[in-house]
Amino acid sequence: VIYIESLILGFEYSPHDKFLQSVNAVQLSLYAIFMHGFFGQTVGKMLVGVKVLNHENEQPIGLLQSLRRESVTLLLNVIWVILSIVASVMVYQGVEDLSNLVTTILIFAALSLIWGISEFVTMLFSEKRRAVHDFIGKTVVVRI
Repeated sequence: VIYIESLILGFEYSPHDKFLQSVNAVQLSLYAIFMHGFFGQTVGKMLVGVKVLNHENEQPIGLLQSLRRESVTLLLNVIWVILSIVASVMVYQGVEDLSNLVTTILIFAALSLIWGISEFVTMLFSEKRRAVHDFIGKTVVVRI
């Protein structure tokens, strides 16, 4: 997505640009929120024939339930963007002691890793293979 945007908007794309990657992650979270909220599926889910539904009654979910389902991932991605901006500004201003920033980034990276692992673990051991974000959003993914 970010590569196509770079072609359209005329900025240089680099797969090593952490700021662009964090912006892309926010965009992907917003994409998931809107697609699940309006259609119950992303394009990938459409291709494999699965859909996100309300766990309690297997009815379609709305935008609010989709937002709740993706809220942690969206928050983590927004924080990554903010940390990228703060790091860029500090480096640009020539701040010499970046130890607090580095510590913050490492702690946040560890928390993000823990979140990712918890998603897989809960999916592997829960009824209907629901991940943590499904429990938060009160959703379930079903074959259609």
